[in-house]
Amino acid sequence: PNSKQTWHDVIKWTVGYRELYGTAYWYLVPPVSGKKPVGIYVLNPTRMQAVYSDESLTGDPIGWQYTSPTGQQVAFNAEEIMSFPYFSPFSQTLGVGPLQAATIEQDNELAAQNYVSQLYRNGAMPSGVLSSDQELTDETVERVRSDWKKTYEGQDNIGKTLILEQGLKYE
Repeated sequence: PNSKQTWHDVIKWTVGYRELYGTAYWYLVPPVSGKKPVGIYVLNPTRMQAVYSDESLTGDPIGWQYTSPTGQQVAFNAEEIMSFPYFSPFSQTLGVGPLQAATIEQDNELAAQNYVSQLYRNGAMPSGVLSSDQELTDETVERVRSDWKKTYEGQDNIGKTLILEQGLKYE
């Protein structure tokens, strides 16, 4: 396929990129004459960006932008790039590979486990409402909101004991 890669190499890299990143790309070197490309190069999918037209109804790219390992930006016509994406519900040009899907599932499972663990570790306090019989100024509301987020938001802060001020009640 090219001066640096055999067909075996091209297939190996194509399958590897597709499994890891959900998509593989080939650069088809345009022929000087005729229709058959004179070479095929496998491109790193983490360096590839689709270019779209504002009028595109199908979501097909009109070109591609590739960042070389040295940082050089290389523009390709749509016909010069062959894309091999797995199915993705999020994109027609970017696939979701088996390893990506497994990673997403694992990350979600770990986040859920961490959430439940923190919830029980900190007393399993349910969500509620802050209320006050007093009128609070906009400044006080913003300060309480900001302090609340810093102190109680996020997995590491789940179920922490509330400290209320200025007549605030947690219900």
